[in-house]
Amino acid sequence: LSSELLGYKVQELAFGPLGGCLKVDPSFALNPQAEYIIALAGPLANLLMAGGVVYLGLLGIQNQFLNDWLHINILIGIVNLIPAQPLDGGRILHAWLNKNLGLQISHRIVKVITIGIDFLFFIFGLSRLFRSQTGILYILIAVFLFFQLFYFKMPPFNLVLKTLQHKKNRLASKGFLRIRPILVEPNSLVRLPLQYYGANDYLLFFSLDSKQKMTIISEETAWDSLLNQGYDVTFNLIAEKASPNIYCRILSDEIE
Repeated sequence: LSSELLGYKVQELAFGPLGGCLKVDPSFALNPQAEYIIALAGPLANLLMAGGVVYLGLLGIQNQFLNDWLHINILIGIVNLIPAQPLDGGRILHAWLNKNLGLQISHRIVKVITIGIDFLFFIFGLSRLFRSQTGILYILIAVFLFFQLFYFKMPPFNLVLKTLQHKKNRLASKGFLRIRPILVEPNSLVRLPLQYYGANDYLLFFSLDSKQKMTIISEETAWDSLLNQGYDVTFNLIAEKASPNIYCRILSDEIE
C-alpha cells in the first residue's frame, strides 16, 4: 500500500523463509525518502498485529493461536530490523546512507555490513549446534542473507534516470525541492556523479575551468546532454555547447 501511494508499482508477491516479500519497482531504492517509508511499513505492520493481539488479551480474549501469532509477529519484526539487505533494516540503513553519502558509497557499505552480519549469524548458529542448543534459525538466516547478496547490485544506469522524473513530480506536488550542490572538474564524465548520487535532492553542478570561470549546470541539463551527446560527454562539453538560457557562467571573483 505504501509503495502504491508513493507511485512505485508492486511487481510481484514472493514468499520466503521470513514471510512474504513484495517486489517493488526497483527505482524506489534511489529515493531515500520513499525507501524509508516502504521499509518501515513492514515492521510497523508486525507491530500493529502484535499490538492487536495484546489488546484482545486485555479484553479477555486469549487462546494458543493468538499467542503464537503474537510471538511470530514479534520475531519477524525483530529479524526484519536487522541492518542487512534485503531486510527492512538493511533498506532503512541504505536509505540513510544514500541520503547522506550517495548511492555508490551506500551500496558498498550496506553490502559489507550484510556480509559481516551474515558471517556472525552463521558462526553463532554453528556454535549453538556444537553445544547441543537450538541454532538452526540463525543458520537459515545466514543462508538466506548469503544468497540475497547475489541480487543486491547497483541499479542500472537507465533506472537512475527515473529519479529525475520522480523529482519533477515531487516539485510539482510540493512546490519546492531541496538542492544538492556538487563541485565537479570540467573534464569529468557527466554520468559518474549522476549515478553516484541517487538521493531525492535536485542536483546542481558547479564546474570551475582553468580561467576561473564557474559554470552552473542543472541536473536536467546534465541528463539531456548525456542522452543527446553520448555516454562519454563531459561537463566542459556541456558548457561549450549549451545556450545561455540553460546555464549561467559566473566569474569566481563575483561569487566571493
